[in-house]
Amino acid sequence: MTQSDKPVKPRALGRSSVRLFVAMAVVGGLAAFGTFNSIMNFPLVFGGICLALGWFDLWRNRATVRAAPWALLLLVGAALPVAGWLHQQNIVRESQARAQAQAFELLRGTEAPALVGLEPLNTDSQTLAAATSYAGPATIVAFWATWCSPCYVELEELDELHRKHRERGLSVVAITRYGDSSGPEKRRQVRESSAKFARKRAFTFPVAITAEDDLYQAFRVFGIPRTALVDGDGTIVGYAVGLDGARELMRKAEQMLRAPQSS
Repeated sequence: MTQSDKPVKPRALGRSSVRLFVAMAVVGGLAAFGTFNSIMNFPLVFGGICLALGWFDLWRNRATVRAAPWALLLLVGAALPVAGWLHQQNIVRESQARAQAQAFELLRGTEAPALVGLEPLNTDSQTLAAATSYAGPATIVAFWATWCSPCYVELEELDELHRKHRERGLSVVAITRYGDSSGPEKRRQVRESSAKFARKRAFTFPVAITAEDDLYQAFRVFGIPRTALVDGDGTIVGYAVGLDGARELMRKAEQMLRAPQSS
């Protein structure tokens, strides 16, 4: 019998599929408990990669195995990270809603803290000062960071809102901070990366950076994104934790701008 005449030995595809299934189940379980809170899309990406690898292996060896049972196993496995991710999203939304209610209860109707100690990143000091004066009928103060993916979405939507309503007096200012950066070189890097982010997206509102932790404490910013809405009297009338809350706050700002202004 020649080498080519020997029967093809089936690969241990079942074992491979089981391993992928277990990996996806573990990631799904960890996601459900919030392990991937800072990288919330990781379970979806991981599940997709595992599913693709498993199906490719089945297709490559389709002549030697019954692929249907293992394909079904891989599908069930891929559903587990998705389920864990969805459960995690629900937990995050509930947590944000509680944090938002608690913070707004303390800040509602209070005088908004003065926006001092800010360094402009995409504009000049005069424009920044005008935006932070609370002089218009509505001012939105958004706290963000370059590593915060929900912040990207919020800032893009805030820019659309600002373009639409700046003639009505809407002011928006986005604030980030140096954080724990120590030393002039590290602070320079943080400033440059933040400024590059703002310039690349060409925001129409001022973006600023601060070293003042007191400002974050005053606005009760213990996580991001967090957003405050201030009226023309300098009073806090809205507060949001997370992207969903920020979208509600934007709608409230629009209502304020469309309402008749008292003389």
